Amino acid sequence: MPKHDPRVNVSRPDGRPEAYDLPPHIEESVCEVCCQEGHTARFPRGKVVMASPIDTSDGHLHFVCVEKHVPDNIVIFDPKTGLCRDKTGQNVWKE
Repeated sequence: MPKHDPRVNVSRPDGRPEAYDLPPHIEESVCEVCCQEGHTARFPRGKVVMASPIDTSDGHLHFVCVEKHVPDNIVIFDPKTGLCRDKTGQNVWKE
């Protein structure tokens, strides 16, 4: 059975990949790609994102660190505030 690849691959209508901030009840998580590489550091909210919960092939949430394992053109949506931001967090907007 092939290994699940949790890297973000959900595309927005404009073609950029999209990810989501952690659900409110989760304050930190490990990055699944880092774990596959042998690292088990936990990342706080804002430093780790999740792939779309409706785009999971196995029914589980998948978390990926922002610094190393999401593309530079990622759009991160925070469902709590309704705001989007880029990878750096310097550009924030509402759609």
